[in-house]
Formats: sequence, C-alpha cells, structure tokens
Amino acid sequence: MFRTLLLGAICLLWASSVIAQSTDYYWADNDRLELTASTTHFLITADAASTLTSAKPDNVKRYESWAHKPYAVAESESQITPFELTVALGFDTDEVQISPGYALSDGFIIYPTRTIVAKLFNKEDKGLLMDMAKRFGVKSVSEKHGTIRIVLEDVNDALTAANSLKESGLFEFVQPDFYAPIERYQINDPLFGEQFQMNNTGQTIDGVTGANDADCNALEAWGISLGSSGTTVAVIDDGMEDHEDFNNSSGQSRYTNGFSPANNGNGDAISGSDHGVACAGSIAASHNNIGVRGVAPLANMISVNIFVGGESTQDIADGITWAKNAGADVMSNSWGYTSCTANFSNINNAIADANSNGRGGLGCVIVFASGNGYKSCVDFPANNPNVIAVGAFANTGIRSAYSNYGPALDIMAPSNNVGGPGAGVRTTDRMGGPGYNSTNYTNTFGGTSSACPVVAGVATLLLGYDANLTSNQVKSILYSTAIDMGPSGPDNEYANGRVNALGALQSASGNPPTCTDGVQNGQETGVDCGGPTCPACPVVCYEGDVTLTLTTDNYASETSWVLQDSGGSTVAS
Repeated sequence: MFRTLLLGAICLLWASSVIAQSTDYYWADNDRLELTASTTHFLITADAASTLTSAKPDNVKRYESWAHKPYAVAESESQITPFELTVALGFDTDEVQISPGYALSDGFIIYPTRTIVAKLFNKEDKGLLMDMAKRFGVKSVSEKHGTIRIVLEDVNDALTAANSLKESGLFEFVQPDFYAPIERYQINDPLFGEQFQMNNTGQTIDGVTGANDADCNALEAWGISLGSSGTTVAVIDDGMEDHEDFNNSSGQSRYTNGFSPANNGNGDAISGSDHGVACAGSIAASHNNIGVRGVAPLANMISVNIFVGGESTQDIADGITWAKNAGADVMSNSWGYTSCTANFSNINNAIADANSNGRGGLGCVIVFASGNGYKSCVDFPANNPNVIAVGAFANTGIRSAYSNYGPALDIMAPSNNVGGPGAGVRTTDRMGGPGYNSTNYTNTFGGTSSACPVVAGVATLLLGYDANLTSNQVKSILYSTAIDMGPSGPDNEYANGRVNALGALQSASGNPPTCTDGVQNGQETGVDCGGPTCPACPVVCYEGDVTLTLTTDNYASETSWVLQDSGGSTVAS
C-alpha cells in the first residue's frame, strides 16, 4: 500500500511540475529564451559515467550514454515520469538524478546538465558568485579559459540557479551547461576536372550539366597566389588524420595537431569520422598531381573533434578557444544546432573572443554552414553576427533547396543539391577502407557542410596573401567581391553572392581590375560595374591561342559566344 501511495504522490508532483515548468526559461546573453519541459525526453546524470552504462536501454525508445560523460539522454515512446524512467532503465533512485529536456519555441530539445557556467565582469567577484551559488548546493568548482564551471548537487536546480545568478546583474553571463545535439551539415588532381566548386566549365557531372560560372574562381586566383604555409586553418568537425593529399612538397603532413574537448583527446578521426577529412580537402588539399585540389593548398591544418559524443555547450566553447590559442587564423565549422532559436552565451563568448583577440588581436575568421533545414532562417551558431554564414548553391548556379537562408546569411559557395539537378562534390575521403567508400576520395559530398569549407579556404588563401588583414577586413573583402546572384544586390536568399577567390585577392592587392560596364567575369550583370553595386569585377586573363565561336540568331537574347583553348576547355563565355 505504501509503495502504491508513494508512486501516486510522485506522479501528482510531476504533473504539477510540468505545469510550472511550461513557462521555464534561460538567459542567453541578454535574451530570455522560453522553454517547455518535455515529458518524453530526459537527461540522466550520475556521479560516475560508468554507472550509466548499466542501463536497460531496450525499455525506452532511445538511450545514449558516453564513457567520458557523467550524463546520458533518454527518450520514451509516450509520457513518463522520472521515477518511472528510473525503474524502466533499471537504476536505483539513489544512483541517478533525472531531469526533463526542454523544448525551445521551434521544438529543438536542450538538456540542462548539473553544471552551470559563468563569466564575471570582474575577477574579484568570484567569491561573490560562490557565496550566491552555495544556497543551491555546490558539488565542485573549476575555472578554464575565463569561464567558471560550477557543478551542483542536484541537476534539477540548474535552471533556477543560473537564472537567479544572471538576474542579479552582477555577472556577464550565467547559464546551464546544456547538452544539445549538434549535427554535421552534410547530405550525403586527376579528379580536379570534376571539382566544379573550384573551376566549373559547364562540364557534365553525375548526368547534370552545370553553369560554367558556378564556382569560386579558385583556378584564376591561383595565378596570383597559392597562399602561405604560415597560415593555419582549424577544422572544427569530427576529426582529421593524415592523408596523401595533405602532404607538403617535402612529404610531411600539413595536419599538425588537434584536440577533443569532450574527453581531452587529440582531435584525430575516430570510427564514423568521415566528415572532417572531406571538409579539409576542399579547404587545403595539396596540388600534387595525386587527387583533388584545395583552395589554400599550402596552409597547415589543426583539428577540433566535437563529435566524440555527448559534447556540452561548454565543450564546444572550449574547442573554439583551444583553436584560437593553438594559432588558428581561420576556423571552418560545417555543423550546428538544428535550430534558429537556440542561443548559448558560453559559445557566443568563445566566438567573440576568437573573432576579436585571435591572431594577436587581428581576429580569427570564423566560418559556419547555414544549415540544411530547408528553412528561411539560419541555424545557431551560424546566425551569430561575429561569424560568416555560408549557404549552398548547386553546380547549376541555383541555391540548393535544403540550404537555410534569411537575413543572417552572408555569402554563398558551391555544393550539391537534393531532389533536383546538382552533382556531388569531389574531395578527400579517409584513406583506404574507413570513410565514405573504399578509395581515398569521395564524389558524393554535399550540403552546406561542403559549401562552408570553400569559403574557409578562400579566407585562408586571402590571409596567406596578406597576413595583416583583420577578421573584419577579411569579411568586408569577401562580401564586397562576391559575385551577385539572384535579384540585383544583397538579398536573403543569396546574401552578398557567390564567394570569389580571384576578386578577393585582387581587392587585397589594392589593384582591382577595370571592368566593362554590365559584364562581370564574362557574365551579364545588368549593372554598371564601375558603380558601388559592383566594387570589384574580376577579369580573367588567359595566355595562349583560343577559338571564338559565335552563335547568332534573330533575337539578341539567343546570341551567345564561347572562347575555348586548344584542348576544347572553355576559357570564357
């Protein structure tokens, strides 16, 4: 009888709690984000990660734990109480604590862990912070990268404690260290002729004929510069490893070192880590007559593996700060939270610090994929104003249907398409058996995951040409030299246009080319290229014999011309 009454009391308290928590919230910087407690998604925490491996996962829809994390997440088929979930998973009530996941306004689920993170206005206020936190029950305290991490006795106090401390107005930010799942934004030199993202000559790939201007003008840019071995790009993804196309002219790998913030690992690829190597190929694969070519083939690469498993928002922030401290000039991020509403102060803080203080005060250039959600908004963190948000267009020259867009979008780059015309992107794959296939290269990479590294590569190429540019100057050059797409001028769907490696280098040289009115890189633009709407119009120069083919008709709109070299490749059209 006692057990029956106790369960009824617990269920009644839980029902009451759901009503109360439906108006919960947390603070991201100075924005209050409303939360709704879930009755099907939960976080389970324990003093030791090993406790969580003894669960009976078959009794729930989904259960995921990580050997290096003292928490796990579970999802049930139907509404369930924390007590019922404890029993279903086979735990004793004194072994674990269970708290609900919380839905943001767009339905994205985040999970408060037992840790809250805080940044002080003044370092002398640490004692004040601790005195205020003690009333919630403090288990341990640590500090790293200027962020204080407070582990509470009870996970269910995390939201209340963080909000109370933040609302005191005494601290720069305080929030729970959420676990929120991140997602790779992928849709799943002999090969250079197939790398339309670098040089699209209107070739037919995967049965689709592309538009001959739908590339990043990399081939033309390499006539000016291949960048510098003095630049370093951080691939913040699912890990890297040595590859035949990552070696320098001496045969040494340009992948130098890495870090995994969730478990203090080394950043190398692990099982299932195919994505980071593919991204790295578009950024910096060597020009060595072996496989493919990257935009900035001389740059060094470091890796931050944020897909070891169970990464909290503070782990992500630590990875960004590690990359800044390790000397990254550019950070390439082909991932995100699949939510335009999500917002986390500790990640914003790490991005702001890297953007302002990286590279000895010149600032790191931070590039993010906009997301593959078919949405008219850009996912977090790509919507952070300190980063470059990259959308995707197919080799046909049309925005890829999946590519998120909106006011926060900054620039476009070539990738594939889904459900319509568009070829897969050619890039590096893990060597041998691991990876997307059994070869060292893949021809099916895509998504905004594939567009982002192209822009990161152009930024790396630009800093290899002029290392004194600030992060804001790099952004300005990239946006002002981007080639307009869609409606005339910047717009929500194509932003500033497609990234233009050649125009960026020419702008940095201080000698942008003279343009013919209404013609930009051989393309009719409908604007005066001498005016402010077309500040840098690259002109492609070619040495050698060419054949001009002029096709005329009774209608001007059906008249066309093409210049081809002796091998039949299109030089301009």
